[in-house]
Amino acid sequence: MSTHSNALSAIANLKLEVTSRRLDELRPHPRNPRTHPARQIKKLADNIKLWGFLVPVVVDGTGQILAGHASVLAARRLGMVEVPSICVDHLDEAQAQAFLIADNRLNELSTWDDQTLAELLLHLSLQNADFSLDLTGFDMGASGALARRPRRARPMPCRKSCPGRRLPSPVTSGCSAGTGCSAAARSKRTATRP
Repeated sequence: MSTHSNALSAIANLKLEVTSRRLDELRPHPRNPRTHPARQIKKLADNIKLWGFLVPVVVDGTGQILAGHASVLAARRLGMVEVPSICVDHLDEAQAQAFLIADNRLNELSTWDDQTLAELLLHLSLQNADFSLDLTGFDMGASGALARRPRRARPMPCRKSCPGRRLPSPVTSGCSAGTGCSAAARSKRTATRP
């Protein structure tokens, strides 16, 4: 069996456990190349308050953070004492440093499907949710995600119970069901585009 096959077999059999770890036991990686502005930390803290701490912090065997620096800062801001964590003590120092970079960089290489994003945000806005869509990380103002108008929108189902709230441009109210549903107005408007 090749070295590559052995490594894949070891990774496939790796059992990672999520454990609670005290914040005072966690240390930021001294060479973390990412910075976290106060605005990001506030939004993360708001997310944690609403949904809980859902993504464990990844640490090495010494408690040094490899992934989750911003989440730890948000947890501290909230006065939390413990956070969920995963220890990856099977990584050597070079692997841990490469993971620190990759965890941050690889997400940046993906792209947004603007049409699907706009539809999902619109759908969420019609759900009478008890949270602000700004918690998604998108500015919902005029320059926000919904302002990036998709070229060919798939119609979203119109709910007779829709609240008919006005959404940021280009989505406006005016529903074929007479309830002010923004989804219907949007689908009518985009259907007439070339």
